[in-house]
Amino acid sequence: MRRILLPGIGVLWSVLAAASGVRAAPASQPSVLPQHLVFVHSMMCFPLELKHLLPWHPEGYGTLYPLQYELGLEQRVGHGWQTVDIAAARAAGVDGFAVDVFSGDCKGYWERADEVGNFLIAPCLDLSMTPDEQKESVALKTIARNCALAAGHPSAARVDGALVIFTYGTNQLPPEAWQRIRQALVQQGHKTFWMPDLGGDIQGKQFSAQAITQYFPMFESGYLFGTPPRNFWPDLVALFKRYNKPFGGGLMPGYFRVGGGFDDARCTELYRHRWDDHLAAGLPWICIATWNDLQENTEIMPSSDWNLTRSELTRWYAAKFRQEPAPWNEARLYLTTPKSIYTRQAGVAEALVLNGSSQPAQVTLALVDGAAQVAGMRASATVAAGQLGAAVCDIQLKDYPARHFLRAKATLWDGTRAVTSVVSAPILVQDENVQPGDHTLYYSIPAHQALPGKVGLELRGSPVAGKEAPAQITPPSGATVHFAEVLHNNDLVKRFVAEPPYAVSVPQKDQNGAILGGSEWGFYMARVTDESLRVAYSDPIYVAPVGDLSVWEKYALDEGQGKVAHDASPYRKVAELVEVEWAKGEVNGIGACVRLNGTTSRINLPLYKTPVGPMSLSLAVRPAAFEGMIFTDSGGMWMAFSKEGRPVFTRLGAGGKWVTVTGHTSVAVGRWVKLEFIREGTALRILVNGRLDGSGTCGEGFGSGRRALGCNPFGKGSSYFAGDISNFELRTPHAR
Repeated sequence: MRRILLPGIGVLWSVLAAASGVRAAPASQPSVLPQHLVFVHSMMCFPLELKHLLPWHPEGYGTLYPLQYELGLEQRVGHGWQTVDIAAARAAGVDGFAVDVFSGDCKGYWERADEVGNFLIAPCLDLSMTPDEQKESVALKTIARNCALAAGHPSAARVDGALVIFTYGTNQLPPEAWQRIRQALVQQGHKTFWMPDLGGDIQGKQFSAQAITQYFPMFESGYLFGTPPRNFWPDLVALFKRYNKPFGGGLMPGYFRVGGGFDDARCTELYRHRWDDHLAAGLPWICIATWNDLQENTEIMPSSDWNLTRSELTRWYAAKFRQEPAPWNEARLYLTTPKSIYTRQAGVAEALVLNGSSQPAQVTLALVDGAAQVAGMRASATVAAGQLGAAVCDIQLKDYPARHFLRAKATLWDGTRAVTSVVSAPILVQDENVQPGDHTLYYSIPAHQALPGKVGLELRGSPVAGKEAPAQITPPSGATVHFAEVLHNNDLVKRFVAEPPYAVSVPQKDQNGAILGGSEWGFYMARVTDESLRVAYSDPIYVAPVGDLSVWEKYALDEGQGKVAHDASPYRKVAELVEVEWAKGEVNGIGACVRLNGTTSRINLPLYKTPVGPMSLSLAVRPAAFEGMIFTDSGGMWMAFSKEGRPVFTRLGAGGKWVTVTGHTSVAVGRWVKLEFIREGTALRILVNGRLDGSGTCGEGFGSGRRALGCNPFGKGSSYFAGDISNFELRTPHAR
């Protein structure tokens, strides 16, 4: 095991204090730290800028929203949502919230927690939205305000009378700034006990003990927002023990934020393993991130996609942490499956058992295809009394199954008698090149939350070729519907609240006729949740794309108005126009075109993959200047002009080497030219007005990422193209 070499405690402490000019924190060390507390980071409100609860969410977060809210967004901002959150957290075995206050306060939370009882609230200072030059003053003002408002509230978390303060991103201020803040709080008469986030410098394979211990003189304890790699965990625990600093750990159940990273939850495996590590470490507190951040898919609150699985798993582990009996006396079964999977990509399905009974339990798991035929993937497990365990199936497909989907069935057995069983949501088998959602997210159904009966979905007509078709949901017989929903490629098309008839036209379109959140083709399915929050899913209906499938994308860019461009390929995508002007093409009958200013204009293409294999990309351009990016894929490919006006084709090749092909023709400023960039086999070719203008060879290294016309998606300044663009077309010669 890798070890961290540290100088003696006294020597290091003296070196740190001398280097920073600080002394030990003025707040007194606690005589007795309360033991076995579970704190969860909570946003002050469900983030209102998100569109999970609206008809369309373009960023691909899917269907996630708080399960216990009848009207979602509207009720989240109304009176009482804090009480509902607190009650649900208590049911999940949580002792308190570390409320992310930014520069605000916990007043509403303290008032509601006082009413509910037996729940703790601590402010979590978050300076991430505060300008650097104001961070120190805002931190002092925010904490002083919360200290004053906490007076008289029994729910305010305290240690020896000192208000508990969490932080997020402690390293946004240097140690000496925190020392000044703490001294000022003492001068104002405020007693505080700090639980700062000290994990901001743990990234990848880098772990610096000094980056953490430099803050030890200022604070009584520490935790990590999220969980470090497991290979760092023993050293972190040892580091805090060596300095006699209470450690709150830190764990997440998984993570995904568009453009912000991904940590695969692997059903519940990741969360379970991290809990096991924390229990083995013997920590006084455990800090979880997060309760309700659906934007980052870290929520453990009851949610539409996870139902009660994460919250009840938290309750199970919290009882073990406090050395209490299991929270129920029977074996409970939870089935978790990927929302989608690609052929030739590994996935995993899981049947988890939390066995609170006095007898061992057996669980089996099998996958079937869309024709209800066993797909050859099975697993089983025996779970001892008072323990948890899982049967896990590795999913590996070579080709598309019947009807392009799978389902899993899990059964809990008592000897030869089936005690209960549950069928999963559909696992959509998608085309990894053109369907969005290439991060693995999950649906989970507790067997005791499975809605019995069959959900029906009917498409009356065809939603292809620009035509809308009614989608009709049939709830299970006798079900009292709480929510009835239509999903498309795991995105929310429409959500209803107990209002029959359960029908909507698909695909939905905006006022400009753009298809919302997807395409005419793909998977449509229904989800029904009853008043007991039990859930069931229909079989999906797969609508194949119609037309020439070799056309991947085709934007004429001739709308002449608006902020979107419409794709004429069979996949019917929508591109976003950012700070562009509309102009007349005037030459060669091109008609209207998009004009880019060379500094801020861009065309954001959807999060679909550029073909990695054979491809042809063509467009008409009228440059106003040279050197700007014409097309860029952040996975390692771009087309541009050299400073002499010659077309350039750059692609990431084998071994991480960049290959650039430059054309021979210098095009003229202010004149239209048709460019085509081709990759076939290892050959790269540039065509100017239909004639070969440059060629080279390139091995494979490219992997598609974010894409844009007119700029580098992550670039500035000279990376922007100045001029006009029209008739963009991307083809692959092989229809799929």
